[in-house]
Amino acid sequence: MAAVVLLSLFGPGSTANAATGLTFRGDFSWNSTAMKRYAVCAFVAYENNNETGSRLTRCDGAGSNSKYDSLQGWAGNPTSNGGVLIDAQRVGYQGGKCPTMRGYAYIKCYYLGGKGAPVMTVSASSNANFAGGTALVSWYYQ
Repeated sequence: MAAVVLLSLFGPGSTANAATGLTFRGDFSWNSTAMKRYAVCAFVAYENNNETGSRLTRCDGAGSNSKYDSLQGWAGNPTSNGGVLIDAQRVGYQGGKCPTMRGYAYIKCYYLGGKGAPVMTVSASSNANFAGGTALVSWYYQ
């Protein structure tokens, strides 16, 4: 029932998992699993410890680590506060640079491989609170 409610709130193209407190919306490319895992890990590190940029090293390799299919290590109970929405948007080619952040707080940029692979920037549009939190992913193919 909770997943149905989340889907109706975030519209078509959203996938929700009430057990993990995560909802995904938007375009995540062919490499969606890795992109989602990096975004979840980065948002949790930002929310828990205010880690950003070069200080955020705990997510290195997160794309191949299934523990980031849920809100691992979250301080508190994310499923009771509205959870976390990860919203992805493909942007135009940025010449090999990190995509411009959306939202108010830059978290981290990831290069997911070489030529033809995504470059993604994770930012926050809202802090996690009683209404939940939102991480924004901007990406393009390198």
